[in-house]
Amino acid sequence: MTETPALESPARQLNERRSLPGAAGASAGANAATASGTPAAADASATASGAPAAADASGARAVADAASAAPRLLPASIYQMTALEAAPRLLGHTLVRRTEDGEIRSRIIETEAYGGVEDKGSHAFGGRRTDRTSIMFGEGGSAYVYLIYGMYSCLNVVTGQEGDPQAVLIRATEPLTDLDRLIMSKYRDIKSRKPADLSNGPGKLCRALRIDRSLNGLDLRIPGGPIWLEAGDESQDFDIVESPRINIDYAEEYAAKPWRFNIKDHPYVSVKAKNAPICGTFQGLQLR
Repeated sequence: MTETPALESPARQLNERRSLPGAAGASAGANAATASGTPAAADASATASGAPAAADASGARAVADAASAAPRLLPASIYQMTALEAAPRLLGHTLVRRTEDGEIRSRIIETEAYGGVEDKGSHAFGGRRTDRTSIMFGEGGSAYVYLIYGMYSCLNVVTGQEGDPQAVLIRATEPLTDLDRLIMSKYRDIKSRKPADLSNGPGKLCRALRIDRSLNGLDLRIPGGPIWLEAGDESQDFDIVESPRINIDYAEEYAAKPWRFNIKDHPYVSVKAKNAPICGTFQGLQLR
């Protein structure tokens, strides 16, 4: 097996490049003139007379830089949708995981919807409320993480209104950058040379991103924590296809419902469905 390159130095660079300037940084830039001993009145006078106000310009640039560096979050309304509405709309957006090696960003490629007490494929079918499923009955926006086969974690995004158990399973993601891929490869520790094997499945992506039950219940709407969601590239566009969900034969008539969504022909899709119909596009489904 090829040895994974050391990541300590690149990870530090990643943190520096992606760290969000805080209020203190913006304040420091805005108050540069005062800190340098230049009276505020003199600054105002210089500006009014047309003289250069370097300190003010520097402060404005710092504030502008902070604004441009701030993450673009998903519209709050997506978390209030049913799982069936939200699942295709999460495709193309970014899952962020903060680790000791830096922040990892990966693009959501494939999802499945599990919606309501009537869905026989859902953990909450029939209103089943247990210690494990209680998070599904909460307000949309939380992470629902559970184990399958006693060893693989699966990440879901809780959506919908409180009391209505809705969740979107994240089935596949793709690392955004080479550095993201390197860190994910380090955590996944696999021998496969096929890039997609890194995170083309719910258990695989959770290993690659170090997602486990300790993250269950965390708010995915708030940046800066261990895990959150960000808006993807606004200019991207792709076809979205729908197909039946994977490995839920027990769900009877619900097993055949086309509630799995993925980016058409993307190599990171976990299971390729033959002749899957197109149900929309990224640009056509996005909320503004």
